[in-house]
Amino acid sequence: MKLLFLLPEYPSLGGVQTVTTQMANYFQALGYELSILSLPPGQASASSSGQLAAPESVLSPELRPVSLPEQLSDRSPAKPLRIALDQRVKLTYLPDITDYNSKQNLSFIRDYVEQKGISIVINQGAFSKAYLLFRNDKQHKVINVLRGCPAWEPVRKRKLSTFKNAVLSTRGIKKRIPATLRFLGLKIVPGLAAALARKELFSKIVQAARFVVLAPAYIEELHAMWPAKIPTGQIQAIANPLTGQAVVSARKPQLMYAGRLSREDKRVDRLFRIWKLIQDQVPAWSFRIIGQGPEQAKLESYALKLGLKRLSFEAPRMDDSLYAEASIICLSSSYEGYGMVLLEARQAGIVPIAFDCSAGVRDVISHQRNGLLIPAFDEKAFADSLLKLISDDSLRNRLSLQAIEDAWQNDIERIGPQWTALFEELLSEKEASDEQATSKLEVLISTCGKPLQSIVDRLPQPLEGVAYLISSQKAQDPEQPQRPDIRISYTDSSGIAANRNNSIKASSGQFVWLLDDDVRFEQADLIRIQECYDSMPEIDVACFRIRTPEGRPYRNYKEQAFRMKSFDDIRDVSSIEITFRLDSVRARGLAFDERFGLGREWPCGEEFLFLAACLKAGLHLHYFPYPVVEHPYESTIKNLSQYSPVLLEKSGAVNAVIYGRKACLRNFLSLFKARKAIKNEGLSACDFLRHKNRGSRKLLKSGRDGRA
Repeated sequence: MKLLFLLPEYPSLGGVQTVTTQMANYFQALGYELSILSLPPGQASASSSGQLAAPESVLSPELRPVSLPEQLSDRSPAKPLRIALDQRVKLTYLPDITDYNSKQNLSFIRDYVEQKGISIVINQGAFSKAYLLFRNDKQHKVINVLRGCPAWEPVRKRKLSTFKNAVLSTRGIKKRIPATLRFLGLKIVPGLAAALARKELFSKIVQAARFVVLAPAYIEELHAMWPAKIPTGQIQAIANPLTGQAVVSARKPQLMYAGRLSREDKRVDRLFRIWKLIQDQVPAWSFRIIGQGPEQAKLESYALKLGLKRLSFEAPRMDDSLYAEASIICLSSSYEGYGMVLLEARQAGIVPIAFDCSAGVRDVISHQRNGLLIPAFDEKAFADSLLKLISDDSLRNRLSLQAIEDAWQNDIERIGPQWTALFEELLSEKEASDEQATSKLEVLISTCGKPLQSIVDRLPQPLEGVAYLISSQKAQDPEQPQRPDIRISYTDSSGIAANRNNSIKASSGQFVWLLDDDVRFEQADLIRIQECYDSMPEIDVACFRIRTPEGRPYRNYKEQAFRMKSFDDIRDVSSIEITFRLDSVRARGLAFDERFGLGREWPCGEEFLFLAACLKAGLHLHYFPYPVVEHPYESTIKNLSQYSPVLLEKSGAVNAVIYGRKACLRNFLSLFKARKAIKNEGLSACDFLRHKNRGSRKLLKSGRDGRA
């Protein structure tokens, strides 16, 4: 099996890079073929400032082993924590060093994966948008790995959206103008940055083959953020691994911090104030700050301002000397995904003390067992606990010994099999999907009480790659159709939406088309649908036109194909115009709302809600201006006035599904848009709102989510 790691920079001192090296070496030793695609070292940060010129060797990437700093050659004979990359792992640099997610880089990734026959892509940090390239690809699976804390993502989006990062990092006037507009929008509109971050995070979760987090509690957090929106099993928890056994030696009276010097997440300034509170009480102890980052100069000035004693700043290092002397490691982060530095320090017997800021930190530190957890951001409590830890040798020694004992929990021999099990699970899904997908296009026909043979008589002649599934809401018909391309699924449910859900559940096609039992279509229509999906493999849902026997337009259609992005684009779509990629819908748990549609209290609206759910789930919806199915112009719903009580109630109920308790406000706003039409209908504004609000209240009382 061929595996590929994607990450923004390699090699580097960061935790993501360290984990990547350990995992790559482990999988390579097991017989997997490993590759890494990345920006060159130092280019991820440099390219963000827009000041770096690309060397020619980078613009023409080729396979090359990674060359690590010389410090690694001078290390202890013991198995090191910071290890070199196996020379058999292929490292290739992306062509565009100015933008990790540029079109050029994404195109390069797609070609690399397809040409090299990569089975599984591990998107470290989920920073690359490559998961969008392969979301519907059965041959190439992308695992998005969140190496941070889920709650930090919206905050990161807001805090890191600086003018320098958002605008100055882009090159060329064509890119800077829209970047400037986006930046202004994020700053002007309250909550926009956080909303976009949530949307992006949700897309990373549901559009990848799997989404991996570092702690089990993160799974609960994400499901709580989007109740009933994320399929069970889509998110898995796999902790960071360690491969080495650190040298445990006699400890000196030293505190240490190791990591990036940044304010948004690490908040090293808190440690300075904590040290200020206790430094005079522990004159034999010193504090080492090991790292670098954008806040280094400010932190050095702040240390002078506070009058801190025995505090030193040191450059980061990649060898095991990082953990050779200190007795206690301190962490004061606002958010911490897992804390690779905590794992490594714990393995070396250094006692960790940190704010209880995330589930990842709680996964590493068991309070009073192998370290100390402090209530989040209580600096006085941190100082008191740190002073006790320094003063109590027996407590410190006990925690240190237990920290070493607990290191086995993250041993690569324990974590690695969790990854290989995930790989096998994805491959087995692919094989099962290949066996199950007996047809490329399956036509799902819903019927209730109509003789099956009369439906079969309306179908075109068999066509290779096309199958039919008739979902019938009646007792089993004694006259079964004899055609091998037709299957029957019986259901005792009621309502058209429940019938469609039954057919989706029973379907085995790659693409499906929703139809009723009174329509006509030809072989050419089936071929046309397949051609549209073949021409645009990225689409998940394709909508078409209806033609009428009378020759008159069924409704006002647009003449050009376009991507459907808004509710206005999907508002008038009929169910028999809808086709979709079955895997995309099933993976996100999408279904028709069974409280709507013929046979229910609200006789329509199920199509709109289904497509709205597809939009919210991040699927790609596209309209094609091709008539593919014939239906009489007149229909049950068309005979009803748009402002009849039942359709107004339906409209209010639909608003309740989408907007929740804000539905009444939406109903009120719609009054102004429809004021002339309701006047022509002889309907008062009060009756208009009464009917709409009644529908909203009924639905809210029954609960917003009515999917099967």
